[in-house]
This record gives sequence, structure tokens and C-alpha cells, in this order.
Amino acid sequence: MIFSVFQYLKALADPVGRFRTLGVPRVVPARSFRTGNDAVVFRVVSEGRTMMLKCYLRPPQAIEARCACSQRTPLTAYCRWLDRELTIDDDAGGTTEVGVTVGEWIEGRTLADEILDAVVERDAERLARLSAEFDRLALALLGQEWAHGDLKPENIVCSLSGMRLIDIDSIYTPELAGLTTTQLGTEGYRHPSRTESDFDRHLDDYPIALISTTLAALALDYDLYRRNDRGDGVLIDPSEAVAGTSAIVAEIESLFARAGDAAHYKILKCLQIPVLHISDLRDALKQAVEGVPNADNLELAARSGRWGYVDAEGRWVIQPVYRSAFDFREGY
Repeated sequence: MIFSVFQYLKALADPVGRFRTLGVPRVVPARSFRTGNDAVVFRVVSEGRTMMLKCYLRPPQAIEARCACSQRTPLTAYCRWLDRELTIDDDAGGTTEVGVTVGEWIEGRTLADEILDAVVERDAERLARLSAEFDRLALALLGQEWAHGDLKPENIVCSLSGMRLIDIDSIYTPELAGLTTTQLGTEGYRHPSRTESDFDRHLDDYPIALISTTLAALALDYDLYRRNDRGDGVLIDPSEAVAGTSAIVAEIESLFARAGDAAHYKILKCLQIPVLHISDLRDALKQAVEGVPNADNLELAARSGRWGYVDAEGRWVIQPVYRSAFDFREGY
């Protein structure tokens, strides 16, 4: 069954007696909401508690398992599913009981808004901070057994406690392995080859590489946004990147090379990989986040015709992106 935003607005305008367990939620600010393709979200206050109330325009898929996943990690906003919680008016003059998701309301602004403000204000330092904070979030996310499934700047809230993920309706979790889903993530941030049968813990690999590359590049040249914005903050077309025809990818490659940023140079190269699973991404992000410790103990190594450096256990510490290289001496 399909529901409309109007049905929910009408119910929330006069909520007395409509909720089974939540009391009488009041929308704050009044009549404000955020809507997407599949749901409408309200910030509500009930019995002194501020919370997120999410009402669905079409039945959500595997929502209980996805809410359960959000309750096990600090990376996402906590939420829970309440079945048959809200009574709304239907088109036949009767009423229908529908389920809703309720959860933590995170105070803050989306990463998309933060990026746009920093670009408008030409604030390179702010962009560099956002870049570093996103890379830390991304590294933590890659270490999880689950994946967000629709990772993009609009689904990341920058709060006082750090970046947090919202909108958990596309989450992959091991309990859902084998599921076929039509929720493929936002086109500008997903790998172009992703299909309904691609559903595993690597769903976030490509959007992580894309967002990390974009933020690091903007921190070096915020004017990239003005020259290349395709809408919604998308600077790089994934299809062009994978095909090797992207002019901005070539421009950013030169930018990272001049800055000596081997980590983000390697992450940029990940955007050209034709598959969803990016095996080198975590090591490159680790270098971006942690830097290069104990340089004198690193060993020069080569892979695919490019040089980099490994530690005593053979793990890449400086990604193999250099045409030529020498042994470290006195930390350089």
C-alpha cells in the first residue's frame, strides 16, 4: 500500500489518540518535515523527549533488522521500529494503522550543508577538518560487518560528538545476506555497476572513496566545486571515473601529486576500479588518518610498476603510487 505525505501531515496536525505508545508527539518546529523518495521525517517532542519520527510512503524492507543494527553501533543514529503505531486516515473515509521508525534526533547539520558553506566562505581549513573527520568515520565504517548502503553527504550529520550516519533504510547486515533489494543507493555516489543482487558489506566502498577524494581535493582547491558541481555536491561522475574518461579525476590526480598526498592519490585511483569491492581502500584510508609513523623502519617495495613502502610485516604504509623512490633516511 502507498501512503502520501499529506496523510501524515494531517495526522501530525491533530495527533491526539492517533499513537499507540508514543503519547501525543508534537512536531518542532510546527509543520516542518524532511521528505525523500520513500519516507517523511519529523522532529517531534513527546513527554519532554525530542526524537526522530519517520513515516513511510511505501512499506520498508527488512526494517526491523536494520533498526536492530543501528542499536549495536555508535556510528549511526539509534532507532527502533514500532509496528501499527500510528493511525492515519485512508482514501476510503476510514483509518489505517501503520508502522513507524522512532529514534535519536541528532542535533547538527549535514555534511552536504557543511561542505557548501565552507566552499562559499572559501574556508580551506574547515574543508581540511571535514576531510580528516570523514576519513576517520570511513575507516571505522570499513571495519564493521555491516554497510550503510546509501552513503552520501546528506546522510551524514556533523554533530558536537563527531560525524554520525542517518537514514538506515538501506543497511546491509549479515542477517540479511542473500536479500535482493531495489534500494541501490543514490546514483551520484554509487558504483555504476551496482545491481539489485549486489548486497554485502562492501556497498560503502565506492561512496567512501568518492567522498574522501572530493573532500581532500576541495581542501586543496575549493574552486573545484564551482567548476564541476553536477548537483547535490556531486563533482565526479562515477561512470566517467570507472571508464577512465573523467576530466576532473585527471585534474584531482595532478592536485594530489603536487601536494604529495599519496594516500588520497591511491583513494582517487580506487574510483577507476570496475568492481564494488575495493581491497586497497582500507590501507589507503589508514595512511590518510594515521600518517606515516617510524619512517626509518619502512622498506621500499613495488607493485604493478609503482613504488611505495611497507612495514616489517609487509603491510603497505605508504601506498605504491610513485614512479621512482628511495629508501627513507632520517625520516625523509
